[in-house]
Order: sequence, then structure tokens, then C-alpha cells
Amino acid sequence: MLLKQSDKQDRRHTKNKLPVYRIFGFNLASDFPFATCLSERDGPADLTFTCTTEPPLKEQEQLTTLFASSMRDENGRSMFAIFRTKKYHLMHFNSIADFYIRPEAITCHMLDHSREYLVEIFLLGDVISVWMELQGIPVLHASAVSAGGNAAAFISYSGGGKSSITGTLVKAGNPLLTDDILPVQYSNGSFICHPGYPQIRLWPEEAQHILGYYKKFRHFQPDLTSISEW
Repeated sequence: MLLKQSDKQDRRHTKNKLPVYRIFGFNLASDFPFATCLSERDGPADLTFTCTTEPPLKEQEQLTTLFASSMRDENGRSMFAIFRTKKYHLMHFNSIADFYIRPEAITCHMLDHSREYLVEIFLLGDVISVWMELQGIPVLHASAVSAGGNAAAFISYSGGGKSSITGTLVKAGNPLLTDDILPVQYSNGSFICHPGYPQIRLWPEEAQHILGYYKKFRHFQPDLTSISEW
């Protein structure tokens, strides 16, 4: 993957205060060093995200399986699963990380610290989508731009061209709303599309076609050859 040249964000926080970012229509507080360019805001947090080296909850809870991926590792274990307990939901990424999801907080327990870069990808993708759905906010697998005061969204499966179409429209002058995740809420007779963060992920050949270049972008995910952002 390719990523625009930018350093991870500083952990600008005091002992009692975490940086607060505006994303998908809510305020996220976290001291995680995001590589993604998130917009800092003042105000109280709707959700707090932290990482730990130990499981955050000591009590043993009975897990109810809600979903288990059909993709398996060499030992036959599901690569991804979602569980529910009486106190929280658990998203398990096999051998990489566990995400404990509660209404007020998401806590990541790292299982493989050599792959910490995946924490951000999982959080700002599948994990945050599940959290929003649990709060009653429908989330579409879509990319979107602002056009004429409205949102133009493109819904498709992974690799279906959402980001390419959106990138082409952004290049033509339409402001980006979001790439890949689109929360939608109904309010006062209208559907409100909440913006994500200013980033589009593209394969190198897509970036070359749309922008005419791609080599100035760095890898977003080190173990893949995709995707560039701007």
C-alpha cells in the first residue's frame, strides 16, 4: 500500500486529556499515533480508543459467536470473528489483535506487536463500523463526494471501483466526503451522510491513471503493494 508523505500524528495530550478527533460525525479521543490525517477538535469525546498489552477486562465472560469468517489459517482457526458478551462485543483478528467494544470505549489488545500498523486499518474500518452500527447508525460500504450541496455515493464490494470513481470526481473538483465507509442518518426528512477523513486509497495503477503519478506516496500497509492516498 502507498500513503502520502506524512509523519504519524503527535501524542499531544496531558495526563488527564487525550487529543480529540472529529470523524464520521462523532468525537474520538485517543493517544494512538495515527498515520492517517485526522482533524483535531475541541469538545467532549463520544468514544475513547486505547491500546493495551494485556487483556483490558480480567473477568472471564461467556462468548456468543455472532460471526466467524470462512477464511481459515493453517490450524483451521477463523481469521476473523465477532463475539458478544453481556458487557461488550469482541472483534478478534486471528493472531493480530482483539478489539473490545463498549458504547463509550474501544480497547485494542495487541497480540502481535510487529503488526501494529494494522490496528489503525482495522479501527478506522471494520471496528468503527461495528461500533456505529451498535449505536444505531447504519453504515454503508461506500465512497462519496459532495456535489451541489448533496452527497453522491458509490456502493460496491471491495475492488468494485468505489475509490477510483470517487478519486476521479475529487480530481475534477468535488470535495471528498469519505472513502469506503459511509455512515447515514435520517434527520428532519433528510438523509445525512457523515464525512470521514481526507484520504483516498488507490492501487498504484489507479493513482497513475487519475493523478498521473504515484511514486511520491509511501506504502500504507507494508505487506501489500497497494494503495496510494492523497
